[in-house]
Amino acid sequence: MTKPLLILIVLLSIALARCAIHEPSLKDTQGPPRMSETVEKAPMVLWCDLVRNPERYNKLAVRTHTLLHLDHENEFLYEPECDSERFTPTWVVFDPSYVYSDEKIKLRLVELIKPSSTGASGTARVVVVGRFEADGGPYGHLNGYPSQFSIIRLEEAEPPPTISGNR
Repeated sequence: MTKPLLILIVLLSIALARCAIHEPSLKDTQGPPRMSETVEKAPMVLWCDLVRNPERYNKLAVRTHTLLHLDHENEFLYEPECDSERFTPTWVVFDPSYVYSDEKIKLRLVELIKPSSTGASGTARVVVVGRFEADGGPYGHLNGYPSQFSIIRLEEAEPPPTISGNR
C-alpha cells in the first residue's frame, strides 16, 4: 500500500468514527436551519384577517389559530365566524418539512380526528405555521378551494369548541 493511500484510509476512518459517535441534539430534530428560522419568525395572523386580505399574505409564512378539518376527501382550514360565501375554507397540504413537527402533537391530532377502520375524519382547533397561497388556484378536491395553506409546523392541537358552526 502506498503512503498517500494509507493516509487517506486513516483520515476516512477518523471521519467515520466521529460521525458514528455524534450525539443528536434538539437542534438536529427541529428541521433545516432555514425552516426553523422561518417558523420562529412567522408572525401571528388572525385567521379572519388572513382570508379577508389574501393579497397581503400571499406566499408568506404565517402562524395562525383556526380549525382543521380532515376527512376522506377534504383537508381544510376554516373559522365559522369568518367563513361565509365570500370567505370559503382554505385547502390544506402538509409541507415535506412537516416531519419535523412535535410527535406528541401529531399523535394528539390523530386522536382528535378519530381514526377508524373506514378512514379518519374530524375537526381540531390548531395553531399552525405555514405558507398561505391565494393565487394559482383553484386548489383541492374538485378544485373547490380558492386558497391553500401548506402546513410547515403543527404547534397545538385541541378539541374544537362545541358550536353549531362546526362541520
